[in-house]
Amino acid sequence: MIRLTNGQPAIPALTLYERTPQNGFDKWYLLEFYSNDDLSSKVMRLGNELSGNVLRFNKFLMHVVVDQASEDLSQQLIYLPIGSTYDYRVYITYDENSNDIDGLSPIESGLVTVENYGSTTSYNEANNIITFE
Repeated sequence: MIRLTNGQPAIPALTLYERTPQNGFDKWYLLEFYSNDDLSSKVMRLGNELSGNVLRFNKFLMHVVVDQASEDLSQQLIYLPIGSTYDYRVYITYDENSNDIDGLSPIESGLVTVENYGSTTSYNEANNIITFE
C-alpha cells in the first residue's frame, strides 16, 4: 500500500527492476491511478530514478497537489482528493512519447490512499509503505 498526503511530495518505493525485462532497450515506467470511487483513470510517466539500490527497489518523486487546476501529469504533479482510494498499476513502455497503457500489462499493482497533510514522514521498507503523520 502507498499512502500519499495531500499537498506533499512523495517518493514511493516500488519493486520494478526485478520485473523489468533487461533487454537493452530504453524503457519508461507509466503509473496509473484507477479510482475505485468514480472508475476514472489517470496515467503519469515516472520521472528520474532516485533509488540508490535499483536492484532492490525503485523510487520516483511525485507531488500530490491540493487543487485540480495545479495538476500536470507530465511534471509528476497529480491531484487526488483527500480520503480517496485508488488502485495503482505500473506499466513499462518503450515509446518515449506515449502515455498510452492500452495493450500493456502491469508489472506491479497495489492500493493507494490519500490522507490529509501531516508533519512527519516515516518509511517502512519491509511493507513498502510511506506514512505521513
